[in-house]
Amino acid sequence: MIHYLIKTRSLQLQISMGKQLKGRIWRKIIKAKVKNQEICIKNNSVNKLTNYFEKMYKNIKYDDQENVEAIVARKYFEGLFGKNFNRREDNLINACLNYGYAIIRSAIRKQLIIEGIEPSIGICHQSQKNAFNLADDLIEPFRPILDNLVIDILNYSDDEYLTNDLKYKLIKILLEKCLVGNHVKYVGDAIKIEIQTLKKCMQNKNVKELNLPQLIEGEL
Repeated sequence: MIHYLIKTRSLQLQISMGKQLKGRIWRKIIKAKVKNQEICIKNNSVNKLTNYFEKMYKNIKYDDQENVEAIVARKYFEGLFGKNFNRREDNLINACLNYGYAIIRSAIRKQLIIEGIEPSIGICHQSQKNAFNLADDLIEPFRPILDNLVIDILNYSDDEYLTNDLKYKLIKILLEKCLVGNHVKYVGDAIKIEIQTLKKCMQNKNVKELNLPQLIEGEL
């Protein structure tokens, strides 16, 4: 009965979120993602692209109306994996990325359900065919953290396909460290914080309540 009441209250909060609040939340999510992409590039690429990321970061507006996320993604993946890299290709890099993203997405889905939040009601993602729109919104700042791990794993691997050993190493993404505020947290804990503070954000109509992860620059 208690869980039902929590879920009902959370559903009411989600439904009552106005366009303005959603737009501000999405802007904050994309800014966190782009910032983490910049740090990932600094950690792993000869071409640091620092000025580019700083410029694009400043251009992220309410609701990311100019689709900076997609524009940055092209330059970002080229910087990490070369100009010929394509996210749609069937190769080991993409297999690792997709497997790792799926692990994070699953952890987010689970935490949303624990917190009584309806996963299908997204902030930006709104597909009627997607039962986990909100998970696909909330995963965005975590993607560069996974990218950083994939590069580290593949630098020390001779595998040519996604082996069980690689899968085991990718599962450890939830034990990778990141920053939430000024505190070092495991990714699994950062997911909980993100979702719990999203509830506060919805309750208080204040985007400042939302705490998002930041990739650690260099090695901790």
